[in-house]
Amino acid sequence: VRELQDELEDDKYTVGPYNDELAGMYKPVEEQWPYHAIVDTILAHNILRADECVDVTKIGICGVSWGSVIATLAIGYDTRYAFAIPIYGSAYLGHAVTICTSVFREARVKQLWSAQDRLSNTRFPILWLCALHDAAFCSYSNSRSYLDTKQNGGYLSIRQELSHSHQAAWECEESYRFADCVLAGKE
Repeated sequence: VRELQDELEDDKYTVGPYNDELAGMYKPVEEQWPYHAIVDTILAHNILRADECVDVTKIGICGVSWGSVIATLAIGYDTRYAFAIPIYGSAYLGHAVTICTSVFREARVKQLWSAQDRLSNTRFPILWLCALHDAAFCSYSNSRSYLDTKQNGGYLSIRQELSHSHQAAWECEESYRFADCVLAGKE
């Protein structure tokens, strides 16, 4: 559990729930981690867009692992991004055969957190980047996500030798090339 420090605590700021991997699915939505993560993601995007030093046409979103789940959900609600790069996670997580599958098959989770229900809202390039052999997420879910977004610039990269870690994700050169190409108008 994280604690607020000094003036943040004095100003009555609060910390959202921690990532319980959807164990709190039956709590009110406002008390669930994905809700706070998505709202914070949209808020961060709004803050960037309000900064006069930021070119709002060049803001993208990238998430790794659970961050990619949140990025995939966020792009269904906030469609102002120039591009998105979810790494490992995607939509259709209840259709996979991984360690995450059972929770995404729960009726309450499907009702609240099914990213595939909002992929049709996206109108910008998305690179679905995943590992061929990943215990948490699978290429099938990424492939389905790609098929739903390819009309609007969806791309799919399945890496055979990609391990599941933030470090491995940061070393995937295609994510940087993709962002550079999109921002240069070369999709």
